[in-house]
Amino acid sequence: MEEIKTKEPTAAELATGDNSQAEFYGKFKNKEGLMDAYRSLEAEFTRRSQRLKELESVENQRAEADKWSRKVDELTAKYPVAANLTDEIAAVLENRKELLREENCLETALLTVLAEGYAKKRDEGGGRTPPKVSVKKGEIPLVTPVRPTSIREAGKIAEKILKSNG
Repeated sequence: MEEIKTKEPTAAELATGDNSQAEFYGKFKNKEGLMDAYRSLEAEFTRRSQRLKELESVENQRAEADKWSRKVDELTAKYPVAANLTDEIAAVLENRKELLREENCLETALLTVLAEGYAKKRDEGGGRTPPKVSVKKGEIPLVTPVRPTSIREAGKIAEKILKSNG
């Protein structure tokens, strides 16, 4: 935009109210020129604000994706079996969207998948009841515990335990 020079009113002219000269609009020739420049600046500000909002939205989506990626990595590090059940976990989260509000939603979904899988095996196996297994430090048992059928087997199991602890 070309700068237009105008004569600024003197202090005496402003004090006396002598408006024989055109009103002072800085580098603009008249009121219309000033308004046109203002509208142009306003439009540019709106465009830039909208672009900034779009970029912030993209960044928020990226941060959310990174957060989920970290959560999945933590889950599979803590429970390696989860790496083989990602589709099932995703299906549970899709069907139970209220879980997404919970901090430990992935663990809850994993436990749901494991429980449903066990129930299915139980139903197919003639109504067996699940074994009672003590779980320590968030471990999930992957195999059913071995129960001895004789004293000899019990002795061998005890021997292994004593050797591993000794």
